[in-house]
Amino acid sequence: MFSRFFVRSKGLRLFSKVCIEAYVRKVTKLRILADEREKPSGVADALKNLGVLVEYRKLEVADYIVSREVAVERKEAEDFLRSLFDGRLFDQARRLSQSYRIPIIILEGDAISIGQKLKNRGTLWGAQVSLSLKYGIRFFQTSDSKETAELLHSLARHEGKRGPSRPLVSIRKPKGSLEISKAQLAVVACLPGIGPKLADGCLRRLKTVKSVFSATAAQLAMVPGLGRRRAERIVAFLNHPYEPSNTPPHPFH
Repeated sequence: MFSRFFVRSKGLRLFSKVCIEAYVRKVTKLRILADEREKPSGVADALKNLGVLVEYRKLEVADYIVSREVAVERKEAEDFLRSLFDGRLFDQARRLSQSYRIPIIILEGDAISIGQKLKNRGTLWGAQVSLSLKYGIRFFQTSDSKETAELLHSLARHEGKRGPSRPLVSIRKPKGSLEISKAQLAVVACLPGIGPKLADGCLRRLKTVKSVFSATAAQLAMVPGLGRRRAERIVAFLNHPYEPSNTPPHPFH
């Protein structure tokens, strides 16, 4: 009696586990973020055929974001050569490595044709070695958009094994843009009566530091929470001529 109950209970647990795993596989879909400019490439269509949920975004870094740690820049042969010679390739690699722990560049197309177009084929290897050692870039070679999609699918599956797919994906801005934003906030926050919150409001409405400093009182008053009187004080402060003291400030005081 007990043995039959134990076997039945064990069987129910096993059946429940199988059902739950099947349900999770059904509702948990691999998800990749793609830059809007990648729509004509055909990669997204191939990914969808593989069952991947593709969401288009305007990405500042990378062409495809696979997870919080993995981001991919796709380079066709011609684009790779152009970006190599005009310097964009190294800038993109730097931004990619600053934003994601595992930066990847997919070289899509015929590598032999790239080598033939270069007078010295060592230039290609030199660029790849430099990017790998300096920025930790991983290189993959694919022949076409279909193979690129298959590679992205494999990356997404690998990352998906570490947890649910949806929370793994995140968009990150390059560190440089974050540093500029902080500096802009700091500059505007130095205005009389303006703290970090109002500085953020001014920049959100007027877009640039220059626009904030050249705005009229009426324009500044449109910023939520700032008000007409404070706006007038800011304009008066910005237009007040500098009156130097008789004793010049010491650089170390």
